[in-house]
Amino acid sequence: FVRKAVSAIGRCAVKLERAAERCIGVLLDLIQTKVNYVVQESVIVIKDIFRRYPNRYESIIATLCDNLDTLDEPLAKASMIWIIGEYAERIDNADELLDTFLETFEEEDPVVQLQLL
Repeated sequence: FVRKAVSAIGRCAVKLERAAERCIGVLLDLIQTKVNYVVQESVIVIKDIFRRYPNRYESIIATLCDNLDTLDEPLAKASMIWIIGEYAERIDNADELLDTFLETFEEEDPVVQLQLL
């Protein structure tokens, strides 16, 4: 249920530009709960928001990077890798963050491996 709710918030942000700012705020609040599956679903939908509104909400990237260690689902990892790659020039330690994924490349799910490539 919670995953569907987070996903719905993301869809609202993507489809309703005037609601995007508020949705980002709600997603950030959800990330602050540190509940593993909530954080992971939030990262997935934030990637979609970044794709829809490029260069608009980069201020939240640091918060996403702070929660990198909680990601264990392949789709969440792939989404975070996409965000790091897309905004690498705004992330001081982007190479180090990607290195954490590269260390386990062979054990990663194919979706994560492809995103790393």
